[in-house]
Amino acid sequence: MIKNKLTEKNNKKRFENKLLKDFKRYVDEADLNRLLSHLKKNLYIENGHYIPEKYNNFFRAFTYVEKLKHLDDLEFFIPQSSDDSGALAVYTNKKIDKNYNLLHWLEHISNEKLNHYPGPDKSIKPKTSISVLKPEISFYILEKYFEDIVEKILNKLELDFISNVVIKSDKNTLFEIDFIVFHKNKIFLIEAKTKMNKDNIYEFSRNSSKILKGFRESLDDNFNMDFVLISNFSDRNVDNYQYFAMDSMERKEGFGTTSYNFELPISNSINKMIRCVAEPENKVLEERIRDIICPQ
Repeated sequence: MIKNKLTEKNNKKRFENKLLKDFKRYVDEADLNRLLSHLKKNLYIENGHYIPEKYNNFFRAFTYVEKLKHLDDLEFFIPQSSDDSGALAVYTNKKIDKNYNLLHWLEHISNEKLNHYPGPDKSIKPKTSISVLKPEISFYILEKYFEDIVEKILNKLELDFISNVVIKSDKNTLFEIDFIVFHKNKIFLIEAKTKMNKDNIYEFSRNSSKILKGFRESLDDNFNMDFVLISNFSDRNVDNYQYFAMDSMERKEGFGTTSYNFELPISNSINKMIRCVAEPENKVLEERIRDIICPQ
């Protein structure tokens, strides 16, 4: 039986304080879903987006700094201040060309400006004000947030599933998948990604092809295996798949990300598809998952 080839990974216990518990209490609220859909890099919200008062405690006011000379691949998040105070100093122990070891010094001037010393002479640098998720929530969003949402939905639908699964094929090749759901004569392999993009679509399609190949001899003729990639948010490059859309792709009013629902053929497979769903509103996401696994 196929279940003999599956191993459920042990999840390490995660630190959870009052702030994180409060955040989790609100995750199904449409207002919070709408707000989080505007996250950049799953971390911060640009200035200008209204944050309801009850969610204010989840964020800190920061200044965003990028494209500093010799540090092009780094981005800096500096606590916001309107006072004449220090903001950031960057010193290198390895001298770069003829530059001083002290590469940059930035100081707050006001809410709108920074003094920037890339050397002895200063320049004025405009501030980019942002609201950054506090660290407990930031790392939760990056690591476990969306998996918890999907698990909560699967439990609510009273489905038989296992999570964080290591799959062992006949050739001892290992794969990992977030959820495997057993419903009637079907197996649903579900990968949960906080943000869908063309790279994780391609990776999931490639892994789906390998899994199908590994289980080809293990599946009964009347037992089907379906592949589903689910996300809360979506990257603009997912627009490349608009011709496969099952529904009209839309950006709901007030949301910062587009909803998607489409199927793609799995490479090196005949008549097998992966279903891709991106939906920022969790109550609508529940409806999508129900329609895929146990349509009424």
